[in-house]
Amino acid sequence: MLVVLGTLASRRFGTQRLSHSLRSIMLDSPFWEEQRALERARERVLVHARMLVTFANARGLALPADAEQRLAQMNDAALEELVKQALTSPDAAVTALLAAIRA
Repeated sequence: MLVVLGTLASRRFGTQRLSHSLRSIMLDSPFWEEQRALERARERVLVHARMLVTFANARGLALPADAEQRLAQMNDAALEELVKQALTSPDAAVTALLAAIRA
């Protein structure tokens, strides 16, 4: 229960504002590790989505206003594949990116 409450408090106030003992309990818990892994996965998805929007802007593509949000709903593996394709085969990546945004 302390870990869950500490997690909620850390999201609201940051981990620096937690007491040393609560921070120690949280950092040692599997729940906290799971939450941090989920957060890192969400951050990777957002980074990939931003990279693809930047790629589209550099190529002069007109994307809908919600393109980044649509991309952020995709899974990380699919986005990573699109980023790799953008680096290795940009013309094919444009087609795949537009199809992913429309889907």
